[in-house]
Amino acid sequence: MAPRQPDLIGIELIIQPTQDCILPSNYTYWLHAWFLEQIRQIDPALSAELHDNQAEKAFTLSGFLADTNPVIQTNRTINFSAANTYRCQITALNKSLCAVLKRWQPPHTIALRNNVFSITQRKINLAATTYKTLWDNTNLDDELNLNFLSATAFHKNGNHMPLPIPENLFHSYLRRWNIFSDYQFDHEEFLAWVREGVVLLRHNIRSSKVQPGKQGSVTGFMGSIQLGITNKAQYQVDFSHLAHALVAAAPYFGTGHKVTFGLGQTRSGWGLPLANSNAIDSDTVNSGAVPKNIVATKKAQSVVKKSVALSIAIDSGAVNARIAELQPIFLASKKRQGGDRAANAALLWATIVARQENGDSLKLIAIDLGIPYDNAKKYSQLARKYLLSIGLL
Repeated sequence: MAPRQPDLIGIELIIQPTQDCILPSNYTYWLHAWFLEQIRQIDPALSAELHDNQAEKAFTLSGFLADTNPVIQTNRTINFSAANTYRCQITALNKSLCAVLKRWQPPHTIALRNNVFSITQRKINLAATTYKTLWDNTNLDDELNLNFLSATAFHKNGNHMPLPIPENLFHSYLRRWNIFSDYQFDHEEFLAWVREGVVLLRHNIRSSKVQPGKQGSVTGFMGSIQLGITNKAQYQVDFSHLAHALVAAAPYFGTGHKVTFGLGQTRSGWGLPLANSNAIDSDTVNSGAVPKNIVATKKAQSVVKKSVALSIAIDSGAVNARIAELQPIFLASKKRQGGDRAANAALLWATIVARQENGDSLKLIAIDLGIPYDNAKKYSQLARKYLLSIGLL
């Protein structure tokens, strides 16, 4: 039997500006056009399909991600230094484009208006594979960790949702899986399972506002998350298997919307602290990374640094397991359990209680979660009162 033609691949270009330059923050619109022109030169019909297909594009395209020093974004422009190198990833999601990208040899330069970037290297950074291989190689013991390198957002009731809600994540992934693979799954049944059984165990994220197109801006999130599947949900093995397969496919798919204009760049695993992320807004640079709701005194900065160190220290299985255990218990206390609000509140209560049981102070927990201390205190009291009422405290 002849080997299957691959469905997916990720190509990475190493980029270096020929001189220091400043681009509009929506430069990915030009980069998008450049890529489609590259495909047109090889396969005009495929390029037209990629351009005209409004249902779901069969590719993702990052912006220029920093290789070492962060990209500095100020207002509506981005500074690129000739002393730095950058990475640009392109992924293919179907056989036709995968075949083209495997043999594509990019030109020596990319010209974006009057700014020229040298392409110093082309390499495969996500191995060519098939949807069947992703499914067959799924390991249910793998941790569900994802790292978002660029602003990531979802459409929710006509607005942008800049939070990694599990239902939104898996809706995004399954939509692409069902469109491009030969293995179809019922959207509604799976997402109902996700709502009940997939929880956010931990995160290290921040918001980022970007301009991905000709006009308009999007507020998304960047950083790392870890998802967990409740003990009860794991009994539905097919859905648990699918969740792991979709997380494995996420680096190819990207996350959320506008992934062909640089948004939603996704990698497997837990990423570096956000201080080392690939894009820093000017207000973050100027504030010394102290959150705006914290007075920028030496004492406050010390608290923030301790909080960051603590958030790294608590990345233990015990705390994560305790959060996963408590979240469905607290969800049962909510009168209205449907939608995101109850699930988020239950997760918040579970995180506060698990952190306190780990020996963390409410003050540091409140800073980590970005909520007022009085709110954290109130949630802690309510959560403990409920546990006491059902005999678990």
